Amino acid sequence: MFFVDSVVLIGAKRKRDKWHTKAIQIMQNIANGSCGKGYLLDYVLVETINFLYKKDGLDVAITAMSELLSTEYLDLILSDEIAIFEGYALMKQFLKLSLTDAVIAHYMKELNVSVLYSFDSGFDKVPWIERRTSV
Repeated sequence: MFFVDSVVLIGAKRKRDKWHTKAIQIMQNIANGSCGKGYLLDYVLVETINFLYKKDGLDVAITAMSELLSTEYLDLILSDEIAIFEGYALMKQFLKLSLTDAVIAHYMKELNVSVLYSFDSGFDKVPWIERRTSV
């Protein structure tokens, strides 16, 4: 089990991204099931699609959305009110986390998932998260 962060999703779609090579390898392994079953937070999906839309246009954003929603090995988590408040508390505890990152951390703790594919070092202070930058 794992979670995936938007920096990986964005990096995989953008050839000019500094993380492209690593991100594409991660996403290929996710898509073929090598990483097992994973989770995609709705906030991460929104961040990714909005970023791609603004930087690369509607076609790229729609293609990415379609690919992510049809990936057999990623389950979408819809955040609830409790997660928002728990995420807010984690934001205050771990100052380098955005609200989206903090909600990821909340769900990882809640679901007892330790692996996160991310290039964001802000997660490194969260004791229950093992951040991976490759598979």
